[in-house]
Amino acid sequence: MVWGILSDDALSEWNANLSFDLADVYPKLAAAGQLAGYEVARRFYEIGTREGLAQTDTYLKETAMGVSDYTNSYYEEVAAVAKGIDQLEVDRMIDILVEARARGGRLFILGVGGGAGHAGHAVNDFRKICGIEAYAPTDNVSELTARVNDDGWGTVYSNWLRGSRIRPDDVVLVFSVGGGNAEKNISANIVEALKLVKSVGARVIGIVVAMAGIPDK
Repeated sequence: MVWGILSDDALSEWNANLSFDLADVYPKLAAAGQLAGYEVARRFYEIGTREGLAQTDTYLKETAMGVSDYTNSYYEEVAAVAKGIDQLEVDRMIDILVEARARGGRLFILGVGGGAGHAGHAVNDFRKICGIEAYAPTDNVSELTARVNDDGWGTVYSNWLRGSRIRPDDVVLVFSVGGGNAEKNISANIVEALKLVKSVGARVIGIVVAMAGIPDK
């Protein structure tokens, strides 16, 4: 991270309508005597160039015997996030899954992007380890792409759930970063799916950073 204080005229030769790199700006300003100084709070590397790769290799070798600031701060953040999780809510989710298994209900797992990867992994664990009948729409690429092509992205999960004959004994688990927002058309496929889930009386659980736009459980 680089901190700098510049006057307006220092950037006068750079087109404000185009993106540019401070790595190009600062050397020119320094050569012209227009840069008094700047502070680099954290070293960063340009990955992809030979020079950047060489710098990264040197950095890794120098920090191999100790813990870097980045590694330390990363694990501090992980610990803080884990500590902030409501354990009672986790237990509640477990109870819902146990009840569904006892009733013969199924578990449908929805995710987009990285959440889709988590969904496929979770299907394996819930089926093999927990003995719960589980499915994810993203595990069948042929059906998923056919529904997107014919019906559109916004209804792909809701139509898949209809085809799966979702019923009140079932549970839907959502993996999502933002949760979705119908008004802003963010993760509309998840929002539409959960509207259907709610209408049939099935249960919804989720691992979501923010629940904005998702119907109530």
